[in-house]
Amino acid sequence: MMLVYFVVNPRKRLRRAVTALLLAVILGSFFLTQGLFDWDQFGSFQGRQEMVAESLSLIKAHPELLLTGGFSDLYHMQSRETQEIHNLFLYGVVHFGLLATLLFFAFFIRFFRRAMVAASSIAGPMRNVLMAICVSICVNVFLYGASTMLIDSVQTSIWLLFWVGIGVYLIEFQVCPVCSSVDKHDRAPAILRAEGEPA
Repeated sequence: MMLVYFVVNPRKRLRRAVTALLLAVILGSFFLTQGLFDWDQFGSFQGRQEMVAESLSLIKAHPELLLTGGFSDLYHMQSRETQEIHNLFLYGVVHFGLLATLLFFAFFIRFFRRAMVAASSIAGPMRNVLMAICVSICVNVFLYGASTMLIDSVQTSIWLLFWVGIGVYLIEFQVCPVCSSVDKHDRAPAILRAEGEPA
């Protein structure tokens, strides 16, 4: 979120670019040198290769699941792991089919693009809140989703869609200041009939 703030901040461009680059280097060094990619910490592919490989084998053996989905039972029958596929895209393909999975990701990609466009015309706290929501949702779906199914939990799905709704509201709310800029005096006042006059 700090990186995004420095990138979208219109003031002190050189300073914010250098600060963002420095933060990225520090975060990258932590991930590459402190073992944060170990399977027992952030659940990267290193510890979930077997589940990912078995889902890919299932897709190759049964390409019809790309259209229909619904192969979760067969996945569990031929897998010695009791857990679900720890990759959001593969999980969606095996359970719901390729089309539904692509629509799911397209929904969040469109939300991300709309948020980026809206952020350029929103100022103040609303912009910061919108950017925070957008970053957290995209990090969850596209980064955290690389090593988890994410939508398997009802609590996770409700949380995700709740904040998407708040973000969409902030995106649509940017139109309101334009509407409110119309001078109230330019509007024709409502004329009420006097009592007894014909309609």
